[in-house]
Amino acid sequence: MKKLKTNCHVCTLTMKTPGHEDAPKFCEFCGADLLGQMETGVLSTNVSGEAGGVKADLVTVIVTNKRIIFTGEKSGKGATLGWILGGLIGSLIASAISSKQRQLVSVKFEDITLLDVQPGTKLLNKNSRIFTIHDKDGNTYTFAPGRKEADEWEAELRRGIA
Repeated sequence: MKKLKTNCHVCTLTMKTPGHEDAPKFCEFCGADLLGQMETGVLSTNVSGEAGGVKADLVTVIVTNKRIIFTGEKSGKGATLGWILGGLIGSLIASAISSKQRQLVSVKFEDITLLDVQPGTKLLNKNSRIFTIHDKDGNTYTFAPGRKEADEWEAELRRGIA
């Protein structure tokens, strides 16, 4: 039986459901409403390492008209083992034993109390800006968009928070 594929318009996750079932109403990963689509993506960027509390090789930061989302896939031991063994054999072993874990941190604009933007102070991020988001529960989420897109990110985040 053919499977029905549904793509989330916010986080771009592809969900597969059996052909005899209805398409999902909400994204199983980020929780976006797939039918009403009241939430739309505004900006998206990729950050290597860590952003917003998500640690992964590549973290995707998405700003919608309602929230900011940090998402990434954290590879298990298989990726390291594959790197050590190298080549085709290493990548086959890595894909066989790797356990990818998708991570998600989502902060609604109404929960954000402060956006702090500071210039980078280290040698490698001297010309970039570090964004720190504070929420009403006392949590902080830090990330650094690319130098060329920092102005656009700051303007969009301040517009959403206001």
